[in-house]
Amino acid sequence: MTFSVHPGQLDYFPHCSGHGNFSLESCGCICNEGWAGKNCSEPLCPMGCSSRGVCVDGQCICDSDYSGEDCSEARCPTDCSSRGLCVDGECICEEGFAGEDCSELRCPGDCSGKGSCANGTCICQEGYVGEDCGQLRCLNACSGRGFCQEGLCSCEDGYQGRDCSAAKAVDDESISRTN
Repeated sequence: MTFSVHPGQLDYFPHCSGHGNFSLESCGCICNEGWAGKNCSEPLCPMGCSSRGVCVDGQCICDSDYSGEDCSEARCPTDCSSRGLCVDGECICEEGFAGEDCSELRCPGDCSGKGSCANGTCICQEGYVGEDCGQLRCLNACSGRGFCQEGLCSCEDGYQGRDCSAAKAVDDESISRTN
């Protein structure tokens, strides 16, 4: 502190809280970067909290949709449910998860474009089956007498028809071969 004995001059110069210098011209403190107030005792927040929060003791308290030191980062819904990365306010989900907030289980093969996903399980469109809806459904599931391949039944011996429901007629020639 400096004292003056000359009339009309200041008797002392305030120390500006150690964050600035006193100016005789402006008769006040000129604050260092990052400080404000009459005596430079109020810390400023980075970027003024980007107008998306309030400054309290030099730290930003961000609005609910923003985060970061200066409130410049858009926050993702439910912070991506801890199953993804937040990039510019959008979730990039980890493998196996989907949805705006990564809270939904991803379906196998995204249901092959032939169904809808309900929390990890495919609901297949009519005519499609399988864990990923990637297989064509066979008529009547081949009646339990054959196997389905690309939507067509391959019938077991002794059965025929689109759904393997008809018994093959036994001809006399095949009977005589077995006797």
